Amino acid sequence: MPKRFKDALAVWEGGASNALAVANALADAIREVRAEGKPLKEDPACKLIADQLCQLLGLPNPLVDVPFADVYRMTDECHARVAEKVAEHA
Repeated sequence: MPKRFKDALAVWEGGASNALAVANALADAIREVRAEGKPLKEDPACKLIADQLCQLLGLPNPLVDVPFADVYRMTDECHARVAEKVAEHA
């Protein structure tokens, strides 16, 4: 199970402030998505991590114009994927 979903929640919900750590989390997440052969632009974890990195760098936040409902769906999907991982190990 990919760890990018847990990382995305830690970055997004935790308000990560270390730009290097966030950049590394994004790079790791991108590698996971590519290894799975999935489209990067559809991955909620990558979107959440990228948004936080933009905020830390003083760049426009990509999710600022995204409806809150869509952002909540991204976080909900990450929570669901983390819960799947926990259930697998229970």
